[in-house]
Amino acid sequence: MTLKPAPLSLLCLLTSSAMAGGFVEDSTLELALRNVFFTHHYDEYTPSATRLTSKSQEWAQGFRLTYRSGFTPGELGFGVDAIGMFAVKLDGGAGHHQRGTMIPSDGDGAADSWARAAGNAKLKYSQTTLFSGNAIAPSIPVLLSDDTRVLPQTYQGWSVVSKDITNVVATGGRLTKATGRYSSDRAGLAAAGGTQESGGFNYAGFDYTPTENIKAQYYFGQLEDYYKQDFLGLTAKHAFRDGQSLFADLRYFRSRADGRNGDAGYRIAGYTEDASGRIDNTTWSASLTYANGGHALMAGYQSVSDDSGFAAIIPSSLPNKEAGAFTFYLQTSRLLYGFTRAGEQTRFAQYTYNFAAAGLPGLVFNASYWQGSDINQFSGGSAREWERDLALHYVVQSGPAKGLGISYYNAIGHSTTVYEANHRNTENRVYVNYTIPIF
Repeated sequence: MTLKPAPLSLLCLLTSSAMAGGFVEDSTLELALRNVFFTHHYDEYTPSATRLTSKSQEWAQGFRLTYRSGFTPGELGFGVDAIGMFAVKLDGGAGHHQRGTMIPSDGDGAADSWARAAGNAKLKYSQTTLFSGNAIAPSIPVLLSDDTRVLPQTYQGWSVVSKDITNVVATGGRLTKATGRYSSDRAGLAAAGGTQESGGFNYAGFDYTPTENIKAQYYFGQLEDYYKQDFLGLTAKHAFRDGQSLFADLRYFRSRADGRNGDAGYRIAGYTEDASGRIDNTTWSASLTYANGGHALMAGYQSVSDDSGFAAIIPSSLPNKEAGAFTFYLQTSRLLYGFTRAGEQTRFAQYTYNFAAAGLPGLVFNASYWQGSDINQFSGGSAREWERDLALHYVVQSGPAKGLGISYYNAIGHSTTVYEANHRNTENRVYVNYTIPIF
């Protein structure tokens, strides 16, 4: 079939219509710059066992050019979003890259650069917007797009977001492919250990905010032939006098097998009841944060049920395994560990200080400790793991560099699970972010 060009009169009509409305007037273009330095040490790792180094070190600069149009006039508005992404290696050569998680591989070493483009078409009716393309980036409890490296993770499919009901934000969609945070290629979706692609990931849910201090959530997600997952969440804040407040955060996930989960190719990795490879999991957590002035102290607990670990779209045995998500909507989703293994019981605490209270706005420090125990293992008995994190963030508040953000993270962890083989891990990250609005 030969595609014929549209008549000139029709092109002129569409162009003048777009120009007359908000398609151009409401459009934005910005350039986001991100520089990331990342090191990871495996202190008790034995290189001869697997011929891998005990250290990874990577440094890269990313550029992200994002265009978002407005909408054409009329009851049904049309628009487009487009993202051009490019990253260049600054360090990560032979001897440093083998266990890296930020720069794609090229032969025996790291690629010098990588790039990709993504875009969505969008339609808007009233306060409901439909997006379709390969630049979908969900930020919902059942799926978080990972943006913890130089370039972000994006998905292919469609998504709809509606704000037509007062105090409610509803969303739903279907995703079929993903592009990983250090990849230029799209790949299929699977759970950890799965060697067969899922047909797709379906999701729907809503946030209900009756007041500015209370939010209730329900979401459903289905990774076809792997799992179905329900999520319930509740956050509430109560402010006292003199700048004091209490903030409660409750999260509940219920995941169960779907379709062919447990069959050859659809078995998940990690401990499962009777080594079936089937998902049957309940994960819940609760935390309470007390804030007073610039100080905030948070303490909490998370419980993972015994029969399998937390269910999510994570790196699998598919060829492009880096396409999986790495960040989960769990309070225990940390730099080194997720604390999501079958049977794991995690206790955690975090202290945060905002230096704005001391006259230094933009500077924030936090320190946290996470301890997981009772991890189920095929070999019998239980394992433990812990992680200590430090973070320091600063955002320039004024002057030519206003908005420039610098973050430093340090994490130390230790695990006795069969997967970590009683190793101690140390990780350091430095992020420099700056966004330049072009129009």
